[in-house]
Amino acid sequence: MAMAVPTRGWYTVQEAAAEIGVTDSYVRRLIREGTLVAEPIGARGYQVWPAGVESYKRTRQGGQGWDKRKAEEYAPSKAARWARTYRARKKSERDAPTITVAADVSAPAPGATG
Repeated sequence: MAMAVPTRGWYTVQEAAAEIGVTDSYVRRLIREGTLVAEPIGARGYQVWPAGVESYKRTRQGGQGWDKRKAEEYAPSKAARWARTYRARKKSERDAPTITVAADVSAPAPGATG
């Protein structure tokens, strides 16, 4: 991905979102939480510090999702192990063939007089 050139050395919220690969609203949330350093512009705008974007990419991205799970030292949490076995059990129950026994309709029901 080509790096967006920030205005006056800073990223807009949209540029930071594109660089990180998240939505604009998520970047605003990161700013509110203090994860990304930003300077307010006007009533609702922000300029995001480029070093903060690079730091976020280094520390937060790549340590989640598939990249995290394929690392050699990865061990799933107790909840993840439970969820995996639960989904496997439900899938096997869903995919298991059902056996139906056809009832003999010509024979009278037990205890019926006829």
